[in-house]
Amino acid sequence: MRIFEVTKNKKRYLNLLLLADEQESMIDRYLERGTMYALDDGGVKAVCVVTDEGEGVLEIKNLAVLPVCQRKGYGRKFVEFIRNTFRGTYKILQVGTGDSPLTIPFYEACGFVRAYVVPNFFTDNYDHPIYEGGVQLRDFVEFIRNTFRGTYKILQVGTGDSPLTIPFYEACGFVRAYVVPNFFTDNYDHPIYEGGVQLRDMVYFRIEL
Repeated sequence: MRIFEVTKNKKRYLNLLLLADEQESMIDRYLERGTMYALDDGGVKAVCVVTDEGEGVLEIKNLAVLPVCQRKGYGRKFVEFIRNTFRGTYKILQVGTGDSPLTIPFYEACGFVRAYVVPNFFTDNYDHPIYEGGVQLRDFVEFIRNTFRGTYKILQVGTGDSPLTIPFYEACGFVRAYVVPNFFTDNYDHPIYEGGVQLRDMVYFRIEL
């Protein structure tokens, strides 16, 4: 598998681009000014376009994977490729998507957090209704990641050995770093319970920014 930059004849991948943004005139707003990449794994399976939005912000404008190749890790691989390629160059990586039950969980699982919403973006700017996952898209939801780029290298969080919080941080892209045994029993003056479990150890998670 390889990811390569597409510098010429970007519209030869229009069929893929339209999977993520199904109106060509909207694609035309960013395609030529953006940097485009394609993922080849026995043929091109996915494409991505990113743009410099100024003030240290890089935006993913289009990220599309062939339907038969979805849920195989190509989308996540592309997000990590973009993140690593532009590490140290931009402070924030942002992406906008429709209020879709398919794409919002994907970006949240990739470590993005919701920043703001543009109401009625799709109904106001597209010449036809846009549907995804059986839902008509109306609002444009902007997500951001890496807001500490250039200042800190690692974001760390500590939590109890809880069945509620540990899955949450793992879903946000954090990985377990180390454990402080008996932190809660040694430092609190009363037992701490969460999710029906008494917390004993402090578990530290980390994510690279």
